[in-house]
Amino acid sequence: MEETLDVLIRRGRLDDEPHIREFTKHTFRFGDYVGDAFAGWLESGCDVWIAEAGGIPVGVVCVDYPAPREAWFQGMRVHPDYRRRGIATMLTETCIKGARERGAHVARAIIDSDNYRSIGLVTSLGFRQVAEIIEFDVYPELLIPYGKKDEPDYQPHYELDCGRYLTSGLAVTRLNPSDAPEAWSLAKNDVRYIGTCYGQWISLSPDTLQRKAAEGYIIVARTESREIVAGALLDDWYEDHDNERGRPELEQEMTSFFGSVRGIRALLHHAAAVLYAEASKRGGIPCRLRPSVEKQSPALEKIRQIAMVENARREASPAKRQGLPVIETGDVMLLWEYPLGKK
Repeated sequence: MEETLDVLIRRGRLDDEPHIREFTKHTFRFGDYVGDAFAGWLESGCDVWIAEAGGIPVGVVCVDYPAPREAWFQGMRVHPDYRRRGIATMLTETCIKGARERGAHVARAIIDSDNYRSIGLVTSLGFRQVAEIIEFDVYPELLIPYGKKDEPDYQPHYELDCGRYLTSGLAVTRLNPSDAPEAWSLAKNDVRYIGTCYGQWISLSPDTLQRKAAEGYIIVARTESREIVAGALLDDWYEDHDNERGRPELEQEMTSFFGSVRGIRALLHHAAAVLYAEASKRGGIPCRLRPSVEKQSPALEKIRQIAMVENARREASPAKRQGLPVIETGDVMLLWEYPLGKK
């Protein structure tokens, strides 16, 4: 018979960090971000909850508040020796209670589509799936025409300094907050959630779109007459040292696409060009752009169309690299929601 486990759920402290790092270092074969993120969670005012057994931290979770009245649950981890003992349930119930006390009306979390244990947990607690997020991988060094200048297929279709995509007559710029209502008129038809920093997703509204524009995260494609034809959220780039490739890689997330195929393609090319330039400055390290889109969004089929075109162009080029597509489908993530109170 398994002995009864006496578990205390409490607030996280900085001196918990060594324990968190130790039991999360093998979460994935290439590591885990939780140990590195832990101190930042505490410093930023997130609710960080610890499950303690025998005076030792054996579980952790973080609750952030990325938008008014919205809570985001992330980084749930339980020590391998203490799993299937109800600790994840206790931590999640504490998150729900704490988010309610903070005035949140809804809580969300995102889970890998093949993480059946976590899916079973949130389902049992009353979460409902509200979206399926399809991730893509874009390799800027292979994207025509933004590869290396000495390659035979290189063509100067893009002017990085002024953000112009020459073959389409579109310019890519940051969205001025005063132009957010125009962007909203397009985005409201294609997007329900804005994917923000660190993989968090918040409800799309005129206010949240304007706020992200003010923070500099929304880019748009414009015609020569200044009409907005597409937009997306472009996150900060980050250097990933814990990945399946086993070497440093410069990565950048891109989410919440809306607008025309031509405009979305210009946005992808712009982001790839800027990312490739930054990776070159860092000694030419590998880089990867990571677009994500809701499965039910019209933008999904548009990105798939763009992927077919770009991959076909690369395959037909003199400098093609067999087995390395320019754009390929990556992971599938499930977005879950728990109602906490009035909306």
